[in-house]
Amino acid sequence: MPPKVSAPPPNPTLTCDCFFCASFSSLFLPISSGEIFAEITVADEISAAQKKSLEKSLGSFMSKGSKVSISYTVKPEILGGLIVDVGDKHINMSILSRIQQLQQVLNQPIAM
Repeated sequence: MPPKVSAPPPNPTLTCDCFFCASFSSLFLPISSGEIFAEITVADEISAAQKKSLEKSLGSFMSKGSKVSISYTVKPEILGGLIVDVGDKHINMSILSRIQQLQQVLNQPIAM
C-alpha cells in the first residue's frame, strides 16, 4: 500500500477570489523544480487579469525557480468553469461535469 500523502495547508498568500483557486491548495502538492506544462480548458475566452491570476495560483504550488507554461483552450461545450491538467493531475471543475454528476445521482434507484 502506498504511503498516505496529505495535502499542504492552504496558502495564506493566495489572494485570488475565484472559486477554483481554493481547490488547488487541496489538490496539489508542491511541484518539484523544473518546468511544468499546464493545460487549462475554459468555456469562453478569459481576460488577461484572469490568466494572470491562474498563473499566480499555479506558480504558488511550485518550487522556487520553477517555471510553469500554460496553454489555454476554449471549448464552449463545457458550459462554464474550467478544466486544469498539470502533470498527472486532472481537475474538472466544469459545469458540464457537474451536470453529468447530477444526472448520475438522479438516475440511481431510490432505496426504500
